[in-house]
Amino acid sequence: MSRARLLAVGLAALSMAGIARAGSADGNAALTRVAIGVATGRMSLCEAISAADEVAKRKPALVRATLDRDSYRAQLYAAARRQLQSAQTELQIDRVFGELRCLGSYRDAARLMAEASTLRVSLARSEEKHAACARDRACTAATVAAEICTDLADRRDVEAGLAEQHRLARETGAIDLDELAERSDALEAIDARVGAEEARYRAIAGRPFDCRTCRAQMASRAH
Repeated sequence: MSRARLLAVGLAALSMAGIARAGSADGNAALTRVAIGVATGRMSLCEAISAADEVAKRKPALVRATLDRDSYRAQLYAAARRQLQSAQTELQIDRVFGELRCLGSYRDAARLMAEASTLRVSLARSEEKHAACARDRACTAATVAAEICTDLADRRDVEAGLAEQHRLARETGAIDLDELAERSDALEAIDARVGAEEARYRAIAGRPFDCRTCRAQMASRAH
């Protein structure tokens, strides 16, 4: 751990200790400082949970301490669940782990930690697979070909939407210019992406991309 990180951790610990000491004299004032710290981003939810828990232990009769602690727990739990659902990197998973450890036995935090562990293993295997593919020209070419086929399928969908817009225009005498412009822009973006992907495919495979590859992929998926 870097000196800067150690200093930050030490300052956070001193801050929470000060809050706990103050809480023994004036729990409500301490909890207010915690709430302000969370609202301004100077205190994490994990730190707020620890601080409110200290006040709750020192002032058992202060109902607010328990309520605030449980509120911070609920917020952190919800945030951890959202982050776990969208986590795509090891760093993101590590952040979720830290939040779940802070929650301890709260709700099903233990189950979520198990899910995070499984996701980390899956991510590591996926990264290994991508790395192995990147070292293999045939695999890399196939990956680029799949990207081209996906973009070409998207292009057909956009073209179908344009055709529908023009059909409605002929029947009603009116056309949605905003949607027409959006679809035209989408076509341009797809064409630019496909052009770059085809150039990349040619550089890797040593031959131009053949659109029949997409039909072969679709047939393979059907089986």
